Amino acid sequence: MQRSNREIMQGSNSGFTLIELIITLAVAAVVLTLAAPALRDTLIRNRVATEINSLAATLNQGRSEAIKRGRSVTLCSSSNGTSCCSSSNGTSCAKNWQNGWILFEDSNADGTFDSSDETAIKVSSGFTSSDTLAYAASTATSSYVRFKSNGFSKEAGSFKLCESGSAVKYARALYISTTGRIRLSSDSDNDGVHDDGLASPNELKCS
Repeated sequence: MQRSNREIMQGSNSGFTLIELIITLAVAAVVLTLAAPALRDTLIRNRVATEINSLAATLNQGRSEAIKRGRSVTLCSSSNGTSCCSSSNGTSCAKNWQNGWILFEDSNADGTFDSSDETAIKVSSGFTSSDTLAYAASTATSSYVRFKSNGFSKEAGSFKLCESGSAVKYARALYISTTGRIRLSSDSDNDGVHDDGLASPNELKCS
């Protein structure tokens, strides 16, 4: 049975009108505008969590390898993936751990990777973001972390990760005790900023 011309014309006009399309686009624009900040916040939080967790996993691996091998294992900052940065030789990346790091069996326990006779366990090329990662040790040595054969750390220290915009709500930290235990910062007082988790917590700061 054939459709009449009127029925065909009515069927062809069943889509959106121009006004309806404009209203739909306007509503979509408002929704996206309201959702954008929350989406950005989530993306940044996920990124810094991934970055600090990656470092924690490498440090835990280093401690485990030191015990398993019965030898010192060191994690040093590195910008090229083949040699360690050093505070003593003035290499600029010594405190810029976001550039990357090398985990290796440190046969002479000097905190320096010698590819000719030492084995690299893991190499990281660093962050793809512009976030910063700095290490502060209990001594002036800020370019490496060393685990002894018993799993203890050469010294206590802490890493601080700051988001590229230095917003303190995204700051994260990682703490290494002399026993080699790795601990991440947390928002212990639920004020939206991570702290060191002590009885009288000290909030993280980024500048």
